[in-house]
Amino acid sequence: MKERLLRALPPVVAAVALAVASREPLPPTLAIVFALGSVVLSPRLPIDRATQRLAMIVMVLLTIAGLRASGMPVRGPHLGAFGYGFALAPLLGATLRLWIRPAEGGPRVDMALGWVSLLATGGARPGIAYLAFVLAFLSAAFALQRSEDPHRLAFASLAARTRRVAGVLVLLATASAVTAASVTHLAYEQVHQRLRHASATAFENTVGLSDSVRLGTVSALLTSDAVVLRVAGPQIDRLRGVVLDEYGGGRWTKAKIESLALVDVPRIRPRGADVIEVRLAHPDRDYAFLPLGAGDVATPRGAVLIDSMGAAHSIPGEASPILWFRMSDGNSFRPAAARLEDLLMPHKLRAPLTAMATEWTRGKATPEDSLAAIEAHLRRDYTYSTDPRPETSLDPILEFLSVSHKGHCEYFASALALLARSIGIPTRMVLGYRVGERSPVGSHYVVRRRNAHAWVEAYLPSGAWTIVDPTPMTELPQDLPHDEHGLAAAFEAIAFGWEFLEAWLAERSLFELGGAAVVGVVVFALQRWLRTRRLVVPNRTNGLEFDSPPDAYVRLEAEMRWRGRGRRQSEPIESWIARLDDPDLTAVLLRYVGARYGNEDMEGLDLALGDAVRRIVRGSPRRPSA
Repeated sequence: MKERLLRALPPVVAAVALAVASREPLPPTLAIVFALGSVVLSPRLPIDRATQRLAMIVMVLLTIAGLRASGMPVRGPHLGAFGYGFALAPLLGATLRLWIRPAEGGPRVDMALGWVSLLATGGARPGIAYLAFVLAFLSAAFALQRSEDPHRLAFASLAARTRRVAGVLVLLATASAVTAASVTHLAYEQVHQRLRHASATAFENTVGLSDSVRLGTVSALLTSDAVVLRVAGPQIDRLRGVVLDEYGGGRWTKAKIESLALVDVPRIRPRGADVIEVRLAHPDRDYAFLPLGAGDVATPRGAVLIDSMGAAHSIPGEASPILWFRMSDGNSFRPAAARLEDLLMPHKLRAPLTAMATEWTRGKATPEDSLAAIEAHLRRDYTYSTDPRPETSLDPILEFLSVSHKGHCEYFASALALLARSIGIPTRMVLGYRVGERSPVGSHYVVRRRNAHAWVEAYLPSGAWTIVDPTPMTELPQDLPHDEHGLAAAFEAIAFGWEFLEAWLAERSLFELGGAAVVGVVVFALQRWLRTRRLVVPNRTNGLEFDSPPDAYVRLEAEMRWRGRGRRQSEPIESWIARLDDPDLTAVLLRYVGARYGNEDMEGLDLALGDAVRRIVRGSPRRPSA
């Protein structure tokens, strides 16, 4: 009873800490109940090592699936799903192991799992109470470790001076740990700030999509094969992400800092074969992606963030951003009408660009004809280049139009946007992705970083925004329709299958997952029980059936096996005893044989076997493993 209680204490302390620190106290409370139940009921589930590992993996997967289905934000206050999963999974593993005899790795693994759970719980910043939980856990772990030590001495047998020295050492160790933790926390804050700054800079330089984009950042994307989106459904040409309206000094930004509108949408995928699904490969991105004029939008979250220019944003903490829509006019997120900001441009560019645009659009009577003329001129007289290097100190767009005559999509789109503004046509710069690569395995479309693209949305007198793309598409084979092939197709099929499985699990309710887990546990337990029964039946001699050997004897055989003196497979115990050449051990084993297979008294045999184990541990080292 005492040994079982000591084994259960570390997981119980970790479970109490998680229940106090999180907003979801039910799972850790159930863990406490099961842990204490193992003390009262003394279960002995005979599970082999391979099955133990399989059960742990299944339990972790069910934990992940349950957190996904619960709708808990991935990150946020009170741990969030990410931290909560890190705390809950090892805690449930430690609790499950309390019902197994013998559990692989023994109490040390239980303590390690509990410690990982307690460390993850600290992410909720529970305050001074967390320190109490840590001290309680360490005390319980120390008591358990001491009970497992065959060389332990009673505290009463220690000299007073030794006890005082031990107390001083404990105090010094505690003070050192607190000091180290404080210094580490300060260092963490400094490093965290630097990493956030570096991450923001790297995000702009490597992804090219943010609220502030400098011309040229897309160059780093055009050679990257990293997958950013997967699109299923009918063919769609492009997906808009960032919409910007202010240009200056070679950089596009947003003229106004605006609050995003949380728009309620259906949670269920719309019906019909014309529905398009867009799934982000990286949930931590700020932008979602919808084409201009998308309608009947739906998300599993039931809401989407939209800015005034009709660009969609991911909701912070959303586990798996998915968008469903169809190309229709129903419930579409129409961009706001043109504003004054859509006509503004740097003062030093207005005169030269107005003169150039006037010449290019001479004789054109409508804005549509003027846009078509500017687009045709750029496609005809300018060259696509992935590495436009500045040759002068002029503004990048003025240099592109007047000097170099070469650049990539950002230069072509920026030139058209500013030329159109110079003659009174409102425009906006759009950054997003072209959709052209089809996966032959999953029958979906794969969007990679190299498919990043820039184009223009212009406002017409009819009151509608229209897409204008002056970039010569013949220079962008990765954006033209084509099939994926080779190893890339195989790897993409695996990734798509894994995401499909994750999405399926995320759509399951907690009731479904809980029911599946209960059924799985029942089937698993019945299978193991039946297997144990089959294994016990052949163990008969003259019609007698024997129980399993006691734990002390099993450990004695294991310790002898570790030292190269173990019993051979199918070797009788008497033959093994004859080989040992150890009078004390021989006497104990002969007593065990007489008690197990004869009529001798069993009283005190467990104690004698335990003493033999401790003597073996003290007397000879384990043989190094091969």
